[in-house]
Amino acid sequence: MRSPATGHAARSGAALLLATVSLPADARILKTRGGVGQADLLIGAGVEVEATPDGNEWGLPLLAEYAPTRYFKIGLEPTFFVIDEPGQTPIAGFGEIEETITYEFVAERRYRPSISLEQVAKLPTAAPADLGSGQPDVSFGLVVDKEYPRFDAELNVVYTFVGKPPDIDLHDTLELALASEVMLNWLLSVEVEVVASTGALSGQAGGGGVGGFRRDAEEGGSEAEATLGFAEELTPHFKLEEGFTVQVSGNWQLLAAWEYEFGHGQ
Repeated sequence: MRSPATGHAARSGAALLLATVSLPADARILKTRGGVGQADLLIGAGVEVEATPDGNEWGLPLLAEYAPTRYFKIGLEPTFFVIDEPGQTPIAGFGEIEETITYEFVAERRYRPSISLEQVAKLPTAAPADLGSGQPDVSFGLVVDKEYPRFDAELNVVYTFVGKPPDIDLHDTLELALASEVMLNWLLSVEVEVVASTGALSGQAGGGGVGGFRRDAEEGGSEAEATLGFAEELTPHFKLEEGFTVQVSGNWQLLAAWEYEFGHGQ
C-alpha cells in the first residue's frame, strides 16, 4: 500500500493529467469530431465511467454548439469529474472547460469530403485545482468528413500544445482518429472508432487511462484505443448513444450520451 504522502502525490498527479490530453471526457461517445454539420444549435450531455487498477473515475460532460453560418461553428464543453481511489477521499468537481472553433473551408460534394480546420482551447478553470494543470492547452486540427447513403467516415488529426505546469514534465501531443457510423435501419446505427496518440508524459507506451481520462503519473507514454457503440436516432433532432472503449493497456470505459439539434443549418 502506498504511504499517505506518496498516495497524495500520485493522486494529485493523476488528477492533473485529466487536463493533459487534447480531447478529455466528451459529450459524445466518439472523440472524432465531424465538420460544421447542419444544426443551428446543438446541446448534449454524456456519462463516462472508467475502471482502472487504481480505482474508478466518472466524467459528466455537457456540450453546447452554435453554428451562426453553414461554415462556422463554436462550442463549449464543461465536464464534472469524480475520481475515487480505494482508501482515499474522492476528488469531485468541474475540470477545465474546452472551447472549440471549427471552420469548414472545403464543402462536401458528391466525390469529395468536407475539410475543416479546428481550434480547441482548454481553459484553466478547474475547481478544485487538482482536476486541472492550471495551464491552458491549445490544439489545432484538420477534420475530414464524408457522408454516403448508408454510412459516413471521418478523419481527425490534432496537434496539442500542452501547458507546462512547473511540477510535472509534460510534452505536446499528436492524435490521429478514424471513425465511421454505419446505418442499419431508420433507427439504429453502429459506431466504430480507432484512436492513437503520443503521450503528454515521457515514459513507456500504454500508460493507464482510457478515452481521454487520466494517465498514470508514474507511466505516461503513448496510447491507442478502440470504441464500439450504437446510436438511436429517435427523432430527426434527438439522438442517443452508448458504447464502450478498450485501450491497449487493458483498461476499459463505458460511455453514454444524448444530443438534441435545433434547426437545420443555414
